Amino acid sequence: MYSLPLSLFYIVTYILLFSGVLLLKKREKEINILLSLPIYFLFMMLYTAFFGGIIEILRIPINLLSLGVGNILFAAGIFAYIIKSKSIQKYKFSRFDLIAIVVFVLFVFLVAKEQFGLNLLVNYETTDPSRHMKYALQLIENQRLGNMYFATLNNAVFISVGLGFVKSFWAYKLFIVADILMFLLAGCVMYSAARKVAKNTVQKILSIVVILFYLMCYPLNNMVFGFVYLGIGVSICLYLIMLANAYKENTLNKICNIVGLMLGAYGIIVCYSLFSPFIYIAVALIIALKFISNKRLFSWEFFATEFAVFLIPTVMGVYFSFFRMFDGSVSGVGSSIALEGYIYRDLYSSFIIILPFTIYGIINAVRTKKIQCQHILLAILVVVTLGMFVLGMQGKVSSYYFYKMYYILSMVCFIVAIDAICDLCEKSL
Repeated sequence: MYSLPLSLFYIVTYILLFSGVLLLKKREKEINILLSLPIYFLFMMLYTAFFGGIIEILRIPINLLSLGVGNILFAAGIFAYIIKSKSIQKYKFSRFDLIAIVVFVLFVFLVAKEQFGLNLLVNYETTDPSRHMKYALQLIENQRLGNMYFATLNNAVFISVGLGFVKSFWAYKLFIVADILMFLLAGCVMYSAARKVAKNTVQKILSIVVILFYLMCYPLNNMVFGFVYLGIGVSICLYLIMLANAYKENTLNKICNIVGLMLGAYGIIVCYSLFSPFIYIAVALIIALKFISNKRLFSWEFFATEFAVFLIPTVMGVYFSFFRMFDGSVSGVGSSIALEGYIYRDLYSSFIIILPFTIYGIINAVRTKKIQCQHILLAILVVVTLGMFVLGMQGKVSSYYFYKMYYILSMVCFIVAIDAICDLCEKSL
């Protein structure tokens, strides 16, 4: 269901809601506008997935009209709060960060031009993208959600809006553009996370270089192979890491932070549920660490916070990603993880350059007692990946699913390594 009026309607409602998210006060201090924009765009995608899940359960058709109405309702609530509180978020602007984003845009443009050409021709390594595009087009036609639908829904929305302005033949080009934008978003979200520790000019420049190297690793591989959901899932995990750390450090409004975490927790389970248990445990533990430091671990607020972040995402996520996919069969999950598939296989060489910095980052975090979500997640992922390797040798886990863990493992290694590099740089100056 698409048309020019519907596309314009959705765009207007999207801008309205995005403006509300932008203006909503999240903390007293000014926020860097350029660093927050990637997070806001990801938040909008997470909200779209959550609202889409709600109206799917209510058997309301999923289209630009229903999603646009949802945007209006959410925006109305945000603006009502803004008017009542009589305060808006203040922002600051950094020319260096603008230069960094321009660098990422140019890099992504050159990479996309090399892969797809200026005419955006189909040039993927696998046939996976054809399936993901088919799912998006089926959603547009049937107006119903499937299982693990995050990428499918957001691609369908992007394609539907675009088809209001171009011929339907361009649908595949819109799909490719969406994939390229997610590649860019991966770099921008990583930069937003890196700037938490990159304060001086040298650290900022080094972080840009490292992020470009990061993009040339698994994020680029994700775009070349056309896995779509895998790359977005990794970005959602990084989003959750950032918000979990913000909660521990009390740098954001508590309600905004918890809502953001809840949407992220739901987003990852309906995007790629394989990652959800690990990031759930890491976020839950970092929340617990905050309450432990305040000697309030068994307080009512602790349990209320954990339930607020995880209860709804778990219930809805299990419904969409477990019961819809496997009909509630545990044996179905076990048999699926043993299935083979085509994927990039490299046991260790992709990590050789970054690994020394990652190890230093972990040691330094333990030594200084500055444990953050990425450190906990890295420890979990290392244990799980080693366990999957052993099970893989026994034929119980396929190499396909084993190497999928490398996509999230690579991201966490890089964010820890950036922290380490910035720390070493500060000590050397």
